[in-house]
Amino acid sequence: MKIVVAGGSGFIGRRLTASLRYSGHEVIVLSRKIGPGFSRWNPEAGILDASLIDGAGAVINLTGEPIAGLRWTHKKKQKIIETRLKSTNLLRSTIAQCSKKPGVFLCASAIGYYGDRGEEILDESSSAGRGFLTEVCQSWEKASGQDLGSSVRVVNARLGMVLGKGGGALMPLLPLYKWGLGGPVGNGRQFMSWIALDDAVAILKLLIHNEEFSGPVNVVSPNPMRNLDFVQTLGGVLHRWAKISVPAWALKSLMGEMAKELVLSSSRVRPGKLLMNGYPFLFPNLEEALRASI
Repeated sequence: MKIVVAGGSGFIGRRLTASLRYSGHEVIVLSRKIGPGFSRWNPEAGILDASLIDGAGAVINLTGEPIAGLRWTHKKKQKIIETRLKSTNLLRSTIAQCSKKPGVFLCASAIGYYGDRGEEILDESSSAGRGFLTEVCQSWEKASGQDLGSSVRVVNARLGMVLGKGGGALMPLLPLYKWGLGGPVGNGRQFMSWIALDDAVAILKLLIHNEEFSGPVNVVSPNPMRNLDFVQTLGGVLHRWAKISVPAWALKSLMGEMAKELVLSSSRVRPGKLLMNGYPFLFPNLEEALRASI
């Protein structure tokens, strides 16, 4: 089928588009870049050629300002939410105008929807949490499903921390660990819900093709890890033992709100819909996922 991917030049998007093309699909990558293999669009200006969408089997939106950084300034927070909403609104409104609408609109979201929930086991039926990331995810998901009607299946892929080569959550961590500077943050008891890049790509492809999936889907491993166990496993894989802990007060002082919501919060998320539909995880265990990611 013809598949349109917005954000196809990013960390997940590059791997996903390559996999879709390998499977024989025609892939149109929407990008602000100009170059071979890209179709130009501009969500801020509301510019998108509707003929790119018309007749597509699926539209995928992976667009969004990265949430990581040193601090969330007012400008950064505005960019985080606006890039997600403007791209989603433009894609959705263009889909609504098509004479031959795509069968599925797959829009990225994140497990930040659930907020900091401690020991609570969370699945797709769990309520939203509190905080900036929760508000972003709620607005993002709401924008994806407005006014499309029953002919277009809308799926929100709530992605956990993605582990893979060439980017993602591991990129800033690996240099620290290789120099022996890695270690737990805060008390180390907060849960981290992660997913291997290969699994994330396979799951996104599954969500396109399998009509059993609609609404929110947790894209995470079935085995979330406490931060202390995560860093010890990563240290073992790198043969650089994680010894240096970073106190919560130091992180909050350096990173402000971002430390509280992104680094110190606990998200014990279960991939309920994927397990119910029998998805066979390629990397269900953290050590195997990390060895494939470095």
